[in-house]
Amino acid sequence: MEGLLLNELAWDATFPHRVAPLSDEWLAGLLLRCDEVNHWGSRTTLTHVLHPGPEKFHRGWRTTTSNLVVLQPSSFNLEYLAQHLGVSPDVLLATTYHLELARLYGTTRLHPKFLSETSPFRLCPQCIAEARLLRRTLALPQITSCLQHAILLQKQCQCRTPLQLFHRKTRPFTCHICGRDWAELPRIEALPPKRAWEQSLLTWYEFFFSRGTPLLLQAALRLMTGSMRKRLSLSDLVVLLVQRGRSTQDVLSWMDRMDRLKAKSKRPS
Repeated sequence: MEGLLLNELAWDATFPHRVAPLSDEWLAGLLLRCDEVNHWGSRTTLTHVLHPGPEKFHRGWRTTTSNLVVLQPSSFNLEYLAQHLGVSPDVLLATTYHLELARLYGTTRLHPKFLSETSPFRLCPQCIAEARLLRRTLALPQITSCLQHAILLQKQCQCRTPLQLFHRKTRPFTCHICGRDWAELPRIEALPPKRAWEQSLLTWYEFFFSRGTPLLLQAALRLMTGSMRKRLSLSDLVVLLVQRGRSTQDVLSWMDRMDRLKAKSKRPS
């Protein structure tokens, strides 16, 4: 955390206290940490970046898990937030999966459904207790445990209220009904089979995020469905690959085969 003195020229262009993204941090958590260090209510920083100027930055925006994982820059003024935190916009983009999904799908016009039809909000109480950290990877669909702490992610408070990322009438990182700090939620051990399954899912996600191209995505779809035109969200595709015991080499082999066929079709007869 970095504070600013009142006589600094940067005062008008920054928040009173600035935060920088942590390793593997998700954008939603960064926004909440900014609220907390500035003693603001939950959603204050988000409101800043959705209402800095023209209406186009906030029209139609919904603060869902999927929106803050995929990120649509047309609805979110990333440059404004970067300026007020004193960091590069690229550093903030790295707290989302926008760049990875844009490369995988070959477009910057992303929709949350590219990643998943649904993506409920969950959190690791131990990550919150140690660093007020919402990990980017734990916002992915089907991930229900924290592999760092081997405990289940929590999706509701002990008062049985579903957890909400942002709520105007509460403090950051707390239940909006009973006020309980998320760090106080139960630690329940995740059993080894569950951790192994979810580690396999994360391995596939990392494969697509690090090496993904439209051709690789088409090869995976062809391998699993027999068609490149069939539409599956990335999360559904990843689950299918794990369920059927496929390897990354299987997908790469299909991609090489498709690449050769494509090149052959372009040769003059």
